Amino acid sequence: SSLSHLAPYKLQMLVENILTHAQPGAIIFFDLIGKYSLEWPKYWNENRTMLPYNMAYLTPPELWDKEQIQWYDVCFWTPAMLFQTLDAASKKMEKCMQVVKSTDRSIFLGRHMETGIFGAPRLNYRHQVNHLFDHEHREDIEHLFINLDWCAELEKVKPDVWARLCDYKEKWNCIIRLVEALLHGNDSTVSSLIESTSEDLSSELKFLTWLYRNAIRFPAVDFWASIMGPQIAVILRNIELSFGPALGCGHGLLCVVEITESFDK
Repeated sequence: SSLSHLAPYKLQMLVENILTHAQPGAIIFFDLIGKYSLEWPKYWNENRTMLPYNMAYLTPPELWDKEQIQWYDVCFWTPAMLFQTLDAASKKMEKCMQVVKSTDRSIFLGRHMETGIFGAPRLNYRHQVNHLFDHEHREDIEHLFINLDWCAELEKVKPDVWARLCDYKEKWNCIIRLVEALLHGNDSTVSSLIESTSEDLSSELKFLTWLYRNAIRFPAVDFWASIMGPQIAVILRNIELSFGPALGCGHGLLCVVEITESFDK
């Protein structure tokens, strides 16, 4: 997210510079910090463009009082802000650009979800999901259920963002409920979840069910650590990629832009 160190006008200047030499078909990839991440609810209502940020997540919490946290200003972006910046650069340089794709990255797994520095409670979803890839990990998933009760007031700030978060939460928790049902041999719950969800999610549930029930087919020393756990983590991560255009509700706001042609063509 290094581009977030630039104020919007500086990012516009950078894009203008790119447009002076880039040919049609060139791709620009933006990785910016999203404004409406659950990591910083205190910033959702902020009108300032540049706001304080830090990388305290690189320092163990027990050292926060002993080592000074370095703060600096970055820009927290919404898709509208980015598109406005791109449009201004496009018009000034008389070059056309087309947004190919935009998406929110790390909606529940942003690095600052575990620090609680920006007004949110400390939540260890990121650690738990990453832990699913560890070879020492076992069937411990109860801490993976998402609860948004602590931030329900954010619905009034950005209803569309809140709706996206709730949708993701429901799909995420559905995956966890299925895994719990599989672990406890609750076949009726497994069937109910598969039959009552959308087609895309149902396909993921069916795959996890098949995988778990066919563990004997996989020549792994530890099926959970080598196969099941990592697959759950991948699906949880991939759900956010299935949503529509970005809303700025993830740690990262990703956007792919293609330079098409000049205005005079």
